[in-house]
Amino acid sequence: MCSLTLAETKTTTVPELDSAITPGSKSTTANTENALARAPRHGQNERWRKLFHNLPTELHMNIIAQMDQDPVTQVCLGLTSRYFYAVYHMVRDVFRTDGTKFYPIKWWPLDLRMQISECNQYMYRGWYNSIFHESPPSIQWGKPLGKLLEGENIWGDLKNCASCAKYKPDEAFTTSDYEKAIAAKETDWKGIVEKICEGSVGNVCRRCRAQIILIHIEKREEWRENQIVEEERTSLGLRKLDWEALIVDGDPLRAKLTLQEFLEVVGGYETWEEVFEKLGI
Repeated sequence: MCSLTLAETKTTTVPELDSAITPGSKSTTANTENALARAPRHGQNERWRKLFHNLPTELHMNIIAQMDQDPVTQVCLGLTSRYFYAVYHMVRDVFRTDGTKFYPIKWWPLDLRMQISECNQYMYRGWYNSIFHESPPSIQWGKPLGKLLEGENIWGDLKNCASCAKYKPDEAFTTSDYEKAIAAKETDWKGIVEKICEGSVGNVCRRCRAQIILIHIEKREEWRENQIVEEERTSLGLRKLDWEALIVDGDPLRAKLTLQEFLEVVGGYETWEEVFEKLGI
């Protein structure tokens, strides 16, 4: 399972490593570094995997808790075995006052496009401290969570969407009635979708295709949450076509709020779920 697999295997003995960590040695650090540099890499990796696996559960919980700034590694470690899955939930689950517990996945949804910077100070498409992926350019990024889990046998028959990076059943990729209606007006809608997603239209789910068609072909105005940084504003839905009718001359509320704030209060946009429901997808 990804690069953090902790399966128990036969350990290769490395005599130089044993002598390097002899208790009481005054040059333990230097000896250890030299021994690690000379030791066979395979045997070294197996030795440290076994050592890590045999740590007490309390230490495993503490290690996973300390990974709070790197949830990508945290999730990967939690998926390596049933044991670490349980440890992960010991750390992540929220305990209620009545003694029960639950995993707040709706509070902290996992985006498979989530990336953590090599310095662990920045996150993209993550839970908090998220910054735009393109800025600043000096930041070195690790692999996305979905890329690390790409080859794992945990998705069953589900197919990955190249746009939203979610795993969905085959029917989520079939042509919708909405797309058939669009094809009668815009014969190259598939080409437009592929250009925006930089991939085959068959690898993009019909909900993501509908979003692209509505915004880029039908020119509907996208509604985003009110954030300062444009690229961090989550897409919430579409502005209602008749939103102007919601503004009444002399309305004291309108005078106190910006247009965006006012329309949020009076419901000037449709959520994506509402849009998808209308389209039957």
